[in-house]
Amino acid sequence: AASEAPDKDLLVCALDLVAGVIEGLGPSSEALVARSELATRLLYCMRDSQPDVRQSAFAVVGDMAKACHRQLLPHMHETLQLLTANLDPAFVSVCNNAIWAIGEITVQIGAAIAPFADAMLQHLILVLNRQSSFGSYSQPLCECAAITIGCLGIAAPHQVAPHLEIFVQSWCVVMTSYRDDVEKEHAFSGLVAMLAINPNG
Repeated sequence: AASEAPDKDLLVCALDLVAGVIEGLGPSSEALVARSELATRLLYCMRDSQPDVRQSAFAVVGDMAKACHRQLLPHMHETLQLLTANLDPAFVSVCNNAIWAIGEITVQIGAAIAPFADAMLQHLILVLNRQSSFGSYSQPLCECAAITIGCLGIAAPHQVAPHLEIFVQSWCVVMTSYRDDVEKEHAFSGLVAMLAINPNG
């Protein structure tokens, strides 16, 4: 007998529940996640044809990066490739969650993000500069892109700094209206690191 197609609405609800549990438990969730096959299962969800599933999967990845990033390490290469492949502003919510997850992973793994930085940066700059046939993107999407570029600036400044002149004006405009918090401070630390390498940028 043919296997029954998965209920995508149920899958989205399950992913959202998992994200909520990980966010609620914080670092205490690591033991729970370690005893599961969550990281492996997430790879399937991140490849799903339905945007809602990918959106929720990326939210789980971002929460795992914050709370228990070591559980992502065995699949980090593939995870980062899938996140980068979904930096498509045609799907705003999917793109936003992918950008956010990349930023959270970058904070945790630091310079290890370097092999992926160039590919990510191309998409992030495109979002930030709003130069696309999709027109202007939502402000939250641009803010998320700016924050993540700042994170990349700390982790891989030598790769990001040469591109400063392409995005720094848009970056500053977006960050001007962003709330004052730890994320903003972190992003500006990235800008300072890039300016130290490329002050003419």
